[in-house]
Amino acid sequence: MRYKLITALLTASLLLSGCAGADSTEDENGKTETATEDDTKAEQTIFAMDTTMTITAYGEKAEEAVSEAVEEIERLDGLFSVTDPDSEIYKLNSEKTASVSEDAYALIKAALNYSEKTDYILNPAVYPVVKAWGFTTGDYRIPDSSELSLLKGHIDPNKISLDDETMTVTITEAKLEIDLGSVAKGYTSAKISALFSEMGVESGILSLGGNVQTIGRKTDGSKWRVAIIDPETQTDYAGIIETEGKAVITSGNYQRYFEENGKLYHHIIDPSTCAPAESGLSSVTIVSENGTAADAYSTALFIMGEEKGAEFWRKNKTEFDAVFITDEGKIYITEGLENCFTATGDNGKAEVIH
Repeated sequence: MRYKLITALLTASLLLSGCAGADSTEDENGKTETATEDDTKAEQTIFAMDTTMTITAYGEKAEEAVSEAVEEIERLDGLFSVTDPDSEIYKLNSEKTASVSEDAYALIKAALNYSEKTDYILNPAVYPVVKAWGFTTGDYRIPDSSELSLLKGHIDPNKISLDDETMTVTITEAKLEIDLGSVAKGYTSAKISALFSEMGVESGILSLGGNVQTIGRKTDGSKWRVAIIDPETQTDYAGIIETEGKAVITSGNYQRYFEENGKLYHHIIDPSTCAPAESGLSSVTIVSENGTAADAYSTALFIMGEEKGAEFWRKNKTEFDAVFITDEGKIYITEGLENCFTATGDNGKAEVIH
């Protein structure tokens, strides 16, 4: 059995506002450009939420902002972890009822709202299935059909109830467990973006393991340019998106997977089958002003596939834009990205969804 865990800087993009005329270039890693000599830059790389994160800020308060951002990320990681016995989510899963912090309550409520909005394709209660496949433990295995059938009876998000007055969460199904991994990094990027704003940081970028949040523009006034990884090569880029002040989040089948008997099994679970989603897509990138929404929708639309994902976008186009990359390498972009996205791979161009 072969297994692999990859954390990559995947994409960033601009939603709905005009993109044409940006005058910036990506560096050789598809990350961000360096500041000028006159800029004050602070940057720190940490490991949190099961991934490598890099926080970068420019300006007089850059160093203080980055330091506070690191503290905030570590605090949120301590709340949301499903494997840390001291976390609120771990205790909730163990005890089935708990009065939790404002952040944990807000994120659970948001996850349930996005679950309902996506017809439960996004499912924060799917953790028992994720564990069964070994994606949290590293003990990878393929559960048989009877086990998956049993697990399907223990992942109903409607068995999670909320009390807004006391911020109490109750799980009414004994074997159900919550996992906020599909929304936690997006929520975190939004929190750090707000923190930077409060501190007067007008230029910066957050790379949270495939989740990118841009703050303002670069210090020279041009927009950020961030690359989308080509899922097939995992080293080349499928395209570049120009952006400012947006959350850009990608879900891909190459980020975490194992391989057995020549077949790849990735970590994005389809709740309807309790198995890795087979939707014809290799990756989905969501661009939104709302980091939590971008995180939720990247998972949900990956499971939906391009056709259903495009239809979902048409009904919610004021919230986000998207880039779909199929298993065959074809690229589709929603119309809000038409002037922001440049295809750089062998396929030459992207087809626009209207």
